[in-house]
Amino acid sequence: DLIEKLEEEIESANLTPELKEKALEIVEELKEKLKGEKSVGKNLSAINEAKEKLDELLKEAKEQELEDISDSLKENENTKDLGEAIEQGDPEKVKEELENILEDIKDTEESELPDKLQELAESFEKAAEKASDELKEKMKELAEKLKEAAEKGEIDMSELEDMFDE
Repeated sequence: DLIEKLEEEIESANLTPELKEKALEIVEELKEKLKGEKSVGKNLSAINEAKEKLDELLKEAKEQELEDISDSLKENENTKDLGEAIEQGDPEKVKEELENILEDIKDTEESELPDKLQELAESFEKAAEKASDELKEKMKELAEKLKEAAEKGEIDMSELEDMFDE
């Protein structure tokens, strides 16, 4: 039934244990309200209320995720401004800071490039741990590309620019 499906979705979702628990509590509350209730109107009202609570919970989770990512990026001097831009929630500023990182890489002396790329890779890797699903994959992919470039001592800027555009 609907409730079991909801519970399965929550269990399989990429949520922190704390969020899963809160979401399951909301579903449990809904289950209680629906028990023995014959009025379609009251059932719809209870379902709607539960949906609103779940939406609010997910919104809070997203905000927390972005805060964690920005905090992680702010720990490294190379990605500090990017972290602050994410914290402010300004997509244009985030794009600008990513472009600044690219410029910084271009301006880095060849002898210092591997260290710079390695530092950036570690910063993005650490921040990826705070991210979920698609964003986590993108950040890990970016970290891998930076590590590979650090090992080679050179970087394909167009490939990096394409990744930053995503």
